[in-house]
Amino acid sequence: MAACEILGIKIEVGEESALFEKCLALVGRGGVICTPNPLILSASVENASLHRALLSAELCIPDGIGLRPYLRAVDKNAAVLAGVELGQRLCERVKTVGLIGGRQGIAERAFSYLQGINPDLSPAFLLSGYGTPLSFLLERLKETKPALCFVCLGSPRQEILMHALRYYSEKTLFLGLGGSLDVYAGSVRRAPRPIRAMHLEWLYRMLCEPRRLRDLPTLLRFPILCEKHCQKKHKATKISTRNI
Repeated sequence: MAACEILGIKIEVGEESALFEKCLALVGRGGVICTPNPLILSASVENASLHRALLSAELCIPDGIGLRPYLRAVDKNAAVLAGVELGQRLCERVKTVGLIGGRQGIAERAFSYLQGINPDLSPAFLLSGYGTPLSFLLERLKETKPALCFVCLGSPRQEILMHALRYYSEKTLFLGLGGSLDVYAGSVRRAPRPIRAMHLEWLYRMLCEPRRLRDLPTLLRFPILCEKHCQKKHKATKISTRNI
């Protein structure tokens, strides 16, 4: 499976099945999987900690239709894999999962949904994303060492936290899945399947959650940001070549 670089971050490229298999191969081995979209990648240009966390992840799986043109420049069959789908499919293959994120009670409801798909799934810990002490999280992580740990705090908090957590449970596979727990818990609905098939889920979410409209300028600037990055990289390469 190929990869491409977007704003200095290596993004995996391939069909959905190939992306999933690459993630599945890390189960039992551990590491970090990030699910960047145009908003996260744009933020990484200014946020050094986020940029470092994305660079250190074992995999950056594309989540967001705005990345598709860049991926398809490498492979015409390239797809994006929504984090909410990735997390659910991985939970079908493991015995233990730890969840952190959402308001009080969201992690418990999310786990109930995931356990309905895989009755053999056990909870390592189910923690709120608000007010859970880091010391308590580390204690539970070191004690339980789950196969999977979903860190759903929104970017950049989740990526930066996963970058630190990985050293406390090396065999755990950490995934940054944004608002996925709210979806699993049923407090947020995904777009209907026909809308997702038309790649318009981003528009559906904006209409359902007007606060997301504030992200629209960033989404519109994303192609320009990528073009500037490519020009800067090309210029640096030419200068470096001249100096050889």
